[in-house]
Amino acid sequence: MTAHPSPETLPFLDLRPDEKISSVWRPEFRFFLAKLCFVSSLTALCLGTGMRVGTGISNPLLWLGAFILSAAVYAFIFDDFLEWRARKGDVWVLTNMHLVYFNPNDETSPAAVPLSAIETVSGWMFWGVRVRLVPRDQLMMLFLADRTTVRDTIRAHLPPKETTK
Repeated sequence: MTAHPSPETLPFLDLRPDEKISSVWRPEFRFFLAKLCFVSSLTALCLGTGMRVGTGISNPLLWLGAFILSAAVYAFIFDDFLEWRARKGDVWVLTNMHLVYFNPNDETSPAAVPLSAIETVSGWMFWGVRVRLVPRDQLMMLFLADRTTVRDTIRAHLPPKETTK
């Protein structure tokens, strides 16, 4: 997170005169790697257990093979390695009026969401933040260094909810 970057370092950002940058977030490779290891471990556990039950072989090398195989299956068959290539250029900018998304490789960017359109902000697994929008859309901010701080910072900038009587 960058505390107070200047608008000159974010050329895609078109700020209004009364709009101020609060925070900037970018994904980090180590969180992508952690996600890959976590999901591969779960897959290896299932695959290794299936191999144990199916073959009756109980060998530590079986588990190592299952882990390597599941990491390869998850990364290449499910295109997870392409997810990092797509997400590594993400930039999320929080201003006092908008949450702005930019990625030079994404044709939908830059995209700005007014803070008033954000319904809820929550953590998602240990590698992301889910931003739910009114009425039913959502944004996923993936592979951020401190998802709890990101979540809390966005929540603190949201306008107060209207209460119905």
